[in-house]
Amino acid sequence: MLPESELRNKLAVCPLGRFQGRLWREIHTEHILDANPRPLYAEGPVKSGARFTPKGGFRTLYLSFDRLTASLEIQASFRKYDGSLIDLADRPTTILPVDADLDSVLDFTNADTLDLLNTNISELTGEWRYAQLTSEAVTQILGRAAFESGRIKAMKYRSAKDPRHGLCLAVFIDRLVKGHDQISCIDKSKKLSVLIP
Repeated sequence: MLPESELRNKLAVCPLGRFQGRLWREIHTEHILDANPRPLYAEGPVKSGARFTPKGGFRTLYLSFDRLTASLEIQASFRKYDGSLIDLADRPTTILPVDADLDSVLDFTNADTLDLLNTNISELTGEWRYAQLTSEAVTQILGRAAFESGRIKAMKYRSAKDPRHGLCLAVFIDRLVKGHDQISCIDKSKKLSVLIP
């Protein structure tokens, strides 16, 4: 990864794209059983930190491009090297379909973007929990710089739980523009329907 000052300079000019399509989120069911369920709750990473979100940072909604990756991301399942799956669920989970229409997406699956920022898949999928015990993890520095650039609304990246197949999107909720960007939890029953922003 580039030093932070150089990283900020590159993030100010790096190419950004648009994402439109279906994404997935798997959450522990107890989180949506309240009288006021919040299926697209994005405060968790602020409280405990996440791959691209330092503790005390900014609201980030983490979504996956397919159902299996969503399950792997919350560690309800685990993919072995041979591709087979082990079910690790220890409590009920709920899978949520989420439609998104966002511009200003930074794509870490693009080799040119990785080269521009002098990073790689190994660095982006590396351990962050241990690093944040004493400082910000390198991915959290990257996420903070992207958020603070003011021009990046989301980041597409390879899942650390399934880097060969899984893709994810980290969305900076507070960078979305009403009437221009949209994230919606799809539920025909209307019980879990949410629209952001």
